[in-house]
Parts: sequence; C-alpha cells; structure tokens
Amino acid sequence: MKEHFKTVIIGVLLVTSVFLAEKIWLAAPPGPEELLPKAQPKIAENIEPRVLPASMLVNFGDGKHTKIYQLQNLWPFYRNILKRSSEINEKVRWESVGTARYLKLHEEPSVVFDLENAVYSDLLKKMYNLDDIEEDIRQLYFSESEGMLVVTDNGIFKPRVPQSYSDIETYISSVAKENLPSYSSLWERYGIPRAVYLPDGAAGFAPGHIYRNELSDMPAAYKNDLVQRLLKVSIDDIHVIVEEDSVLYVAGQKSVRLFKNGILEYRNGGESQGSGTDAASAVQTAMAFTVRATGNGDSLYVKDVVPVRDNGRGGYRVSLNFFERGIGVVPVDGRIKNYVEAEIYDNQVRSFRYIYRNNSGERVEDEPVSTLSVDEIVAKNPNVFGDPARGYNKILKDVRDFGLCYIDYADHSRSKLRYGYTFRIDDEDYLFDAQTGAYIGGERE
Repeated sequence: MKEHFKTVIIGVLLVTSVFLAEKIWLAAPPGPEELLPKAQPKIAENIEPRVLPASMLVNFGDGKHTKIYQLQNLWPFYRNILKRSSEINEKVRWESVGTARYLKLHEEPSVVFDLENAVYSDLLKKMYNLDDIEEDIRQLYFSESEGMLVVTDNGIFKPRVPQSYSDIETYISSVAKENLPSYSSLWERYGIPRAVYLPDGAAGFAPGHIYRNELSDMPAAYKNDLVQRLLKVSIDDIHVIVEEDSVLYVAGQKSVRLFKNGILEYRNGGESQGSGTDAASAVQTAMAFTVRATGNGDSLYVKDVVPVRDNGRGGYRVSLNFFERGIGVVPVDGRIKNYVEAEIYDNQVRSFRYIYRNNSGERVEDEPVSTLSVDEIVAKNPNVFGDPARGYNKILKDVRDFGLCYIDYADHSRSKLRYGYTFRIDDEDYLFDAQTGAYIGGERE
C-alpha cells in the first residue's frame, strides 16, 4: 500500500489566504508529483507557517528518547533555522554520512523531524534551497554538535560547511522534565540498523474522543441549507427524490445525495472549462469545497493527492482526514477509508464524497490508556510479521516506519475512537488495533 496513515504528519498545507487561519495537515501522494511548480513561489511563502512535520523524536542522550506529535509551537524554531541556512547558502554542497555514524548521533542530545512523505520533501526543497538533494527527504536531524542532517531513502547527508545552532539542548532539557512516553529504536531493541522508534509502554494517546454521524439526526432546515450551499440554488429550484436509503437533490447537472448512514455525495456532470489543474490548485479547491460543505476545516489534513484522468483530461483526487491532538484519525467502515474524497478537474469539483462525522465534543471522563506492546502486536500477527520464534531481529528487519493513529469505526452512528498502530513494512502500510492487537487492514480501497 502506497498510502500513509497518520500520522502523520498533522495537519496544514496548500491553502489560500482564506484558509491560513485553519490548521491543516498534509500527507503524501503516492507518486513524485510536484505540488509547487517553480512558477508559484508565493504559494510557498503563504503556506510556510502551516507546514508541520508528522512527529518529532527527542533524543535526550544516555539512551533515552520520546516522540511528540503536537508541533504547532515547536516547529517554527527549526523552520527558522532552515530559513537562515538557505539565506546564507544559495547552494549547499553535501557529503554522505554512514548509517552507523547516524545511529551513533542518536545517542547525543538532538531532535529528529519525521516528514514521511514526498510532498513535504518537495516543499522543503523549494522553500530552503535543498533542490540538490535528489531523493525524497524523510527526516531532518538537528543537534548543536552536528548541525543539520538530511535523511533520505537512499542515504544520509550533511552540509560540507555545517552551521552552528544554539538553544537546542536547552529545549531538550526542558522536555526531559515532562512526563512523556519512552521510545526506543529498532537498533537498540533488536540490533536492526535503522532509526525507527517504537514506544516502550503507553504511547501517549488522549482518551475520550467520541465521533458521531452528524447527518442522520441533522434537522431538515440544516440539510436544506447544506444542499443549497453545494448546488448554489434555492431549495425551491431543487428536485428532491426520496429513496429507501437516501435522499437525492438535483439541480441541472449537479446533484447531492444524503445517505442515512451518514455519507454525503456530490456530483457535477457539467462540462468543465479551463486548461487543466495542478496539484496545488486541486488541494486549494478541495479544501474550499469541504469547508463550504461542512463548515469544518480546523482539524482536517490532506491525506493523499493522486493524479486521475477522465475522457483524456487530467485531474487529481484529493483525500482528507481528521486529526486529534496531532494524531491522524482513520475511518474504518468494513474497509479503511478517508473522510473526504474529491476529484478535481480544471479547478472544479467533479465529485465529492464525505463521511459526515466529527468529534461530538462530548465530555467523557478520562480513563487509563491501555494498549498492547509492540512485541505483543507482532506476536498476535504472524501472518503479517512472521513467526516470532525466528527472532524479532529477523521478522522486523523490513519495518521502515511506525506511527500512531486513532481508529473511527464509521459504521457505528456514535463510537469512541480506538487506538491504532501503523507499521510500514517495505512499501506497504499495515494498521492494527493497539488495544486488541487485531489486524485492521493494509489496503485502502
């Protein structure tokens, strides 16, 4: 599976100034599509404050580590480091750093930002003059002793002329005083030479989130207003067809269907006009339409941007999901899905599908967060990982990444979010219920 759950990467990108007040998270398309053509530098300037990595690893030294997902107040300091470096060096000359050396550097006080996707890689390269890094950037390492390192799929690199940074260790010392979950790497646990970090105990989920179907009990007046906003005509000019499991609203070649199970579908069968669209414009269009349809843009992140074609015309399918406290929410309704799927051609929404759910805002008494350990998850799923009797150092050697997510069982009208773990094994992602160990899926359909 080429898609990334998540975490990700927290929400956040490619919106116009109308949405700069919104908190959005951007995840990767499956291919090397460039979201920011060089002819659009102002887009990069506008979205810079909204580009957040998925998570931050904090290395305290002495074999102690933690991960932080809420980065809104943390990333700007390091973003400014990148900005200053790009202003000093228009072109950076790089030298390779070996894996053994890089793992050793994780023993020193340092922070590592997990980008995890090609979209952020492309954005950072354009914003901070890193275009001569050919591979997708996966991580950015910062320390006072080493400066910055760039981690890609095919190697680790550092500037030949390193920059000196200050205040990083002061921040790390302040984080050490907080009660944060402990993490350790595949290298430390199993001798696998990879800087992938797993929780040693409870992973840091926040309990009590409840999602509900907001469409099933929506008052008729609210539904009419929703339909009018999408079709852009008065309800008196809309043809209404009541069906067994849904209500269809038709105005010309546009239609909205509201299903009892909480699904909203919009279609525009009219002829589109224009000369095509780029991925950046597609994301902006999808976000604008979603906010108009739902009034919600505050906790959405862009999950995927996939090129599509229809009758010879190119467009993009944009997928959006929610996040809670920096951790992505994965809707599951028999299969793993996305909350929003929008197809954009010529900067127009041709189709839009929304699982009309959201955080209910109900107050729920906190309860202890109880999750299985990673070793227990692996032991319960030999069909995915292999037989633990072979040794964890063998069956986990192909794990490329690990993340947290919340799971929303969207086939329930109201449900408390469950806790989930995601593993990337080679190029495939796998989702597990962190409370039961059950394998949820590995293929978004």
